[in-house]
Amino acid sequence: MTLFRWHALVFTLLNAFLAAINLTFSPSVLWFLWVTGTWGMGLVLHGFAAMDSSKKAARKIAEPRVESRSQSGRRRQSRRRDDDESDSQPPSSNSMELDATQLRPSEAALTSPMQPRAATLTAGQRVADRFTIERALGAGGMGEVYVAQDSMLNETVALKTIASNLVGDAVVERFRREAQAARRISHPNVVRIHDIGQDGALTFISMEYVKGETLGEHIDRNGICKVEFLKPVALQLCAALQAAHDAGVIHRDLKPDNILLDDKNHVRVIDFGLARVESNDGLTATGAVMGTPNFMAPEQMLAQVIDARTDIYAVGCVLHYALVGAPPFVRETPVAVGIAHCHEAPSSLIPRRPDLPAGWDVLVLRALEKSPDNRFQTATELRTAIEKL
Repeated sequence: MTLFRWHALVFTLLNAFLAAINLTFSPSVLWFLWVTGTWGMGLVLHGFAAMDSSKKAARKIAEPRVESRSQSGRRRQSRRRDDDESDSQPPSSNSMELDATQLRPSEAALTSPMQPRAATLTAGQRVADRFTIERALGAGGMGEVYVAQDSMLNETVALKTIASNLVGDAVVERFRREAQAARRISHPNVVRIHDIGQDGALTFISMEYVKGETLGEHIDRNGICKVEFLKPVALQLCAALQAAHDAGVIHRDLKPDNILLDDKNHVRVIDFGLARVESNDGLTATGAVMGTPNFMAPEQMLAQVIDARTDIYAVGCVLHYALVGAPPFVRETPVAVGIAHCHEAPSSLIPRRPDLPAGWDVLVLRALEKSPDNRFQTATELRTAIEKL
């Protein structure tokens, strides 16, 4: 409302009020009442407006500022084995801890509670009087990965490192869990873990060195996958997962960046840092969930009981990404992505990939069923279905 209209309104209301109580005043008194009333009401309204602006600003600050992986263009540094939180995603990606009971975490819960910093090693540097650093492969949320010479095994290895005194015992425990889980699995499509150790404040895992790129990097470089390329990759992925599941290991963080391809497109599944090993009581909820939202099953997002079918859902997400260049659900925040995984049905891939054989569409959508009972029940069953395409 303009100042003139506001003054006119106050003047009219004042005259009406005085007429209603049968009072009359001199022009000078009337003028005084008009001015004071106008400015008094203006100050009151200004106060209410200021309060409203403060509330809006507070809400804006409280909103999570996290990019989706697709919005960020999957910005990540070149890496081979260390897949942790890039994403960002933002991420997207990458791994996220959130309140799984409400799916409404604070901004702090949308990022790792620890600020990961790996020790920086240089070419020629010795680690644990055994490994000689050749060059850095890349860096990620958990640390750095190097190519190194292992004098004990007399071969080239990949050395994944992190400085435990900078990030705390929780990350060291995750490293140990990764090594222990991966060493339970013996399969040509799972990267071999050689050893885990420490050198002062530096914790490291030595593993098989695979010269190549991740599936995520391949898609970045070449675009969406042709089914002729993807089919053998998917078959090997299923074989690796079946071996892991047979060993009682659930990966829980399967995504394109955790699938290595060598120069002959042989698959190696990496990063079992979030893996869980089944006990007699099964895998149960803990109240918080970690993983990469774009590739997480509903039961994992809700911190419910998980099993091999949780990884099957992740395979569906990976295939979706490889075939159309995007995960099943693209939203503004990781929380919104998680809600979509839990409550929204995925769309057919055909509108975005008209040349895609219908069988691939049916297979991906079945893998992405909300209920684990409606998905492929084992990686072998999924592999058999892929073989028939």
